[in-house]
Formats: sequence, C-alpha cells, structure tokens
Amino acid sequence: MRFPLLVLLPCALLATPAWADEPLSGNVLVWHDATFYTDANDGATTVHVAKLDAPRKDRVGHVVAMHVLSTKGDFVEVEPIEGRDCTWSQLVTNDDLAKLRLFVRRGDLARVLTKPYNKTFADGSKLTLRPGTPVLPTDQSRYAVSLRGEIVYTEISASATGFSYTPDRSRVTAVTMQEFTLAPKTTVKLGDQTLTPAHWRAVALEKHGAQTVFTVEDRCTSLQVTVPTTAVKEADEDDTSISFGSTSGGHGLLELRDEAFIPPKTPLSVKGHTVAFAAKPIYLPARTSTKNVCIERRLRLEADILPPSDDDVDASLRLCAPATLVAHERMRSARSAHGSTSR
Repeated sequence: MRFPLLVLLPCALLATPAWADEPLSGNVLVWHDATFYTDANDGATTVHVAKLDAPRKDRVGHVVAMHVLSTKGDFVEVEPIEGRDCTWSQLVTNDDLAKLRLFVRRGDLARVLTKPYNKTFADGSKLTLRPGTPVLPTDQSRYAVSLRGEIVYTEISASATGFSYTPDRSRVTAVTMQEFTLAPKTTVKLGDQTLTPAHWRAVALEKHGAQTVFTVEDRCTSLQVTVPTTAVKEADEDDTSISFGSTSGGHGLLELRDEAFIPPKTPLSVKGHTVAFAAKPIYLPARTSTKNVCIERRLRLEADILPPSDDDVDASLRLCAPATLVAHERMRSARSAHGSTSR
C-alpha cells in the first residue's frame, strides 16, 4: 500500500536533530574526542587529539573553543582561537604553523550558553554564567555546568543555549592564583544541591561571624555560597598547583639544519587541500628531489584541569608543499627538531 508523501513528510521532519540546520557563526565548542577532518568529506584525512574516559553526557566542559569559518552541509570549518575563552583548554600546535583550518561534524559540537544567565537560589547562593559557558541538558530538564571540575545543575531556558555564540572576551574572568580555599571535605549548598568542592578558590570573602560568603570565579562562571568561617583557609602551593598542561611535542633538541627551507606564508596541504600556512621558515633536514616536501606536525590540547587522555590517538598531520617553493641559503645553524626555527 502506498502512502501520500504529505503523510510521511512530518515524520521525517520529526526525526531530524534540532541542531541540524541551526546557523553557526562566531565560536563553537568542540568535544575533546571529536574527529577533525582536513577537508569536508568522509574520505579526508582525520586526526584525533584526545579520548574521553566516560560518555560525553558525564563530561560537561571537556570541550575546546574554536572559531567558525564556514559550513558545508554536515561539516563545519573551524580554526583555533587565541586563549581559552570560557573553557579549560585550547588546541595548539607548533609555532611555525599559522591559520590552521580543519573540519568537524555538527554532531561533535557541544551545547553552549548564548545569553547571560543569573540566578539567586532560595538559600541566598548565586550563580552567574556568561555566553560561551559549556552546558549540557539533563533528563531532569536542567542543565549541567562545570565549575573547576565540580558539576552544578540549574534551570536554563532552552532559548538561551545553542551550538554557536558570539565571544565576549572583554568580560572573561582570568584564572588567577587565589588567596583562600576551603578545607578538605567541606560541603556547601547551592539551592537544593550539596557539593564537596576540591579546587575552589575565593576571589572575595565576606565574613559574618560564624558564616562567610565565599565567591568563586572561573573564566565565565561566578558563584557565591555561604560556608562555615572555620572552613576557610589560606591557600598554599599545593592548593594552587592544579595545572595539568600538556607536555607532549617536546622542543629544543638542537642539530645542524640543511640550507633548504619552506618560506613563510607557503601553503601547506593534505591531499591537495590547504590546511595551514608556514608562519616562519621551516628548515628541512636534507635536500629533496621529490615533487613535494612534507613535514609532520602534532596537534595537542593544553588543559588547566581535568586533562583529557591523549594516549593511543593519532594527532599528527603530514603537511606538504611543492618542492618548487623550497628556498635555499648557504648558512647552516641550529634548529629545533619539532618546529622551533629561531636562528
């Protein structure tokens, strides 16, 4: 039996994800375990920079902010931004590459707050979020937000979230070494939630006898809770040393370099598609008689807290340029084995 097309069409529309046709502009948040493509097709070279140790629904905040360049169907062309915006991490590579451009699928974008959010709970605690904050919808019609690794939940209008946002860097709170922290195993209340934060540091204290208003800020998030005054202690080095920056991609191994080099501004491609440009002279280990010269460069995440795993991931890109663009000089000097080309 054949059904009219008009009967079947609404069902097809209902099956389409809500974000499938959402216009994207400004910045997006890309999941740490996303697949990066060098071109907007399934046959393109892919690269991964991290794995998650749990499903995404349990890892809110494990994202990196990137700038949208274009959209091509299900693919979004993105480039790394300077800094970390409202996230804990950023995508980096060697300093001899510029204008790195990659593609991700829309399904690898995380939901993000697009409008300012402020809430005062019945117990007097307060939560302030700025656009660019990673959020994750839950089954309880609330959104999960990560504050320095501690998950809090709050009601946010769906209209205040999306999959791209306009960055507001002038309002981003820098993460600084703070003077006060909480004693281990201190519990705090945020509305109906009970939390036991491990890494909160105060940017402001307001003492009221046995109780103290403890204000925490982390980039685009601000929180005020009331804690016992006796639980507030002066931070020491162990409290403030929570950085887990990546140590991969070592630098500084010196060796003699050949006179051949890839000049600055030279397009670097993968399978004929330009992915980046040379930011400075890239010296080659030897002369070449092949049609193209190629270099290996590794992508990596640098994270403040809760670092993702980069074990067993292929994070290297093989970038090539026509041999006809290679320049030569008579000097021989030292270079870094991983892309630092200071002379």
